[in-house]
Amino acid sequence: MTNMPDVVAVTSMKNVASKMSAACPGDKVVQQFGRVHSSRLDGVPMRVGSIIMGGHLHLAAAVLFGFGTIICGSPSRADTATAEIAAAQANAALIKNAYDAFSRGDTQSVFAVFAENILWHVPGRGPLSRDYRGPAEVGGFFEHFMDLSEGTFRIQIDEILANPDRVVVLCTETARRGGRSWSSPQVHVWTMKDGRATAFREYEGDQQSEDEFWSMHP
Repeated sequence: MTNMPDVVAVTSMKNVASKMSAACPGDKVVQQFGRVHSSRLDGVPMRVGSIIMGGHLHLAAAVLFGFGTIICGSPSRADTATAEIAAAQANAALIKNAYDAFSRGDTQSVFAVFAENILWHVPGRGPLSRDYRGPAEVGGFFEHFMDLSEGTFRIQIDEILANPDRVVVLCTETARRGGRSWSSPQVHVWTMKDGRATAFREYEGDQQSEDEFWSMHP
């Protein structure tokens, strides 16, 4: 038994989940599961036959039960995989809806996604760079960059990826200040727990140019 190979479960994630297309138009949300079977499993029936010939029926039954579980897949594993896919889809929809609400100026719906102790991290050395804790401080951050950009700040979602405890948003941010236009690819990483966002961290495509843009005097 110790030498028997197991079936290898292979998980691939393409964007985030196909069933989310209705909730996230234009975004792909897919999580596919496949199985790779080892050809060395072909020798298992012969081993079982040898065990039976040796009179060890109980051992043979145990081997066959284990072999059947490996081939068919454990129901508990299948249930777990289904639950994880559902959680990933729910997280993706929640964050996608928050971005949609932000684009409409509906900050109340955005804040409804945040945990009370959310930690929001903006890297760099510009006037916006710091940690913000709780919805109130994050709201102040929103007001700050909207004031600096005179309301021109926009986010275009390019792709969303998710798992049960994290959502990654690939996006493009744009804004204008004092006649200067700015655009930058961004990666937004959300940490999720119990249907709420507990942390946010962004990664800029060009940290230096972003710091300069938000620091300049119009």
